[in-house]
Amino acid sequence: MTVDWGDGSPRESHATGLSHTYAAGSGRKLVKFFCPDWEKLTSFDINSDLGRLTLPDFSLCTKLVTLYINSNQFSGQLPNFSVCTELTSIGVYTNLLSGTLPNFAPCTKLAYFGFSNNQFSGYVPGSLATQKSIATLNLGVNNLPEASVDAVLADCVTSLGIPGRVVCTLSLNGAGNSPPSAAGIANHLTLEAAGWTVNIN
Repeated sequence: MTVDWGDGSPRESHATGLSHTYAAGSGRKLVKFFCPDWEKLTSFDINSDLGRLTLPDFSLCTKLVTLYINSNQFSGQLPNFSVCTELTSIGVYTNLLSGTLPNFAPCTKLAYFGFSNNQFSGYVPGSLATQKSIATLNLGVNNLPEASVDAVLADCVTSLGIPGRVVCTLSLNGAGNSPPSAAGIANHLTLEAAGWTVNIN
């Protein structure tokens, strides 16, 4: 992995490995990173205000297990994760990401999904809410329409009958432009009765 801090200093090269982690500390702002072997990467962790970054293309990351890019200034849409079939955790909260969410249906091992505090809009793919491995689904503080919030709740209720479905913590606080409808509230109660923790205020 090679990183460019954009301050005129030489690029820093780090030993190629399966896991790369960077965190703020020196006040420097990471502007670009390069990895010659994306297909070997299992963990990608770029956290804590490292600057305005461009999301890499994850189309080669067939072994990626965890992805955390929280609390930065990533913008634009999320790339396609369809090849990341080993992915178990993805956290992109507190960025400037927008657009619709990609299809995570191939990521059947996904357990943690943290997308709060962004600018996502449109509809959440039904396949996400119905994946039996999801244990935490956080979409709070986004720009989803009320109908999309209602649809997520309805899809989660549908998923209760899937064999092996785990109990989930579902956070939709501030995800929509208005509170869920009466039907959404009813689905909220159904999920809590099934042992889920649901936050939709």
